[in-house]
Amino acid sequence: MINRMVPASGYWDHPIKTITALDVNLVFIGFFDWDAYESKDMRYYRARIMNSISEPDLVGRDALIETFYADVFIDDKTDKK
Repeated sequence: MINRMVPASGYWDHPIKTITALDVNLVFIGFFDWDAYESKDMRYYRARIMNSISEPDLVGRDALIETFYADVFIDDKTDKK
């Protein structure tokens, strides 16, 4: 699910419903769960779309990815000043 606005709002209804891993560069923001009252299973990763080859309009938007369909990798090459 992709957020409809930049900066992100509470609406995850952007008309584009799927993007491929080869098309975008995502940066992990945190875990996300809809449920405010029951137990949280953190079913989603929240990420920011940093680059998109086919859909440049998505850059800067947040996305929710089901944890089942994604892996998170740590990039040790980041500049540590």
